[in-house]
Amino acid sequence: MGKFYESIGDDHAKWILEQKLFFVATAPLDPQGTVNASPKGYDTLRIMGPNQVCYLDLTGSGIETQSHLQQNGRITFLFMSFGKGPRILRLFGRGRVAQVDTPEYKELYAKYFARPAVSETQPEEDSSISSPASYELEGASQIRSIIVADIHKVGTSCGWAVPYYQYLGERPTLQSFWGKMSRSQLGQYWAMENTQSVDGLLGMRHELMGPEWAPAPETLRAIVYKKATSIPIQDLVRQGALVLAGFGAGLAVSRLFR
Repeated sequence: MGKFYESIGDDHAKWILEQKLFFVATAPLDPQGTVNASPKGYDTLRIMGPNQVCYLDLTGSGIETQSHLQQNGRITFLFMSFGKGPRILRLFGRGRVAQVDTPEYKELYAKYFARPAVSETQPEEDSSISSPASYELEGASQIRSIIVADIHKVGTSCGWAVPYYQYLGERPTLQSFWGKMSRSQLGQYWAMENTQSVDGLLGMRHELMGPEWAPAPETLRAIVYKKATSIPIQDLVRQGALVLAGFGAGLAVSRLFR
């Protein structure tokens, strides 16, 4: 039987951090828009508190999660057990994007993902459930943001229909591929693949992508996102076409009176 909780309990947190795979689901506000679900591996998730989590967003061929969060913030995390103890757990929340190289990103990375400096007089690292399990992605060039989510509901269910699977290890392909790329090449990839979602919502913005894709001022960015949350893409396209048509008609009329 399904149960719901207002926060992430200690038992939930311990179990979550034992899982080797999780999924995130997001969607645009447009009812005709594309719903997205993305699998996440590696040691990328951190539990920041009973109602907050974050994870490293690694560069890939799509930018759906980031685009959807920038538009409306809705996100659901899905965890499931493939071992002997069946369980499904969902985290329902509102997310935001801390893009790489921003002050918020640097603060989050230093606190939750960077290896802490250890001195001879410093006590052993805290082994609490929210501490990092490893640092396999430390300094990885392919990180494009940290996704932070405020969790307002936790749901658990039986998981009896989830099959058994054996964990054999993480694939080295992603690390190997991006390890050969320079920062400039990474920016070129973002510019080619990550500028917008499949529905045309705003995606990645970074100086490495070139001047045309540099981050907008916060005021302009807020206006763009506010409009995006209230106006479907189709309406924006129609409005743009009307503006262009009106501009053309105005030019024609002005020529008649020259």
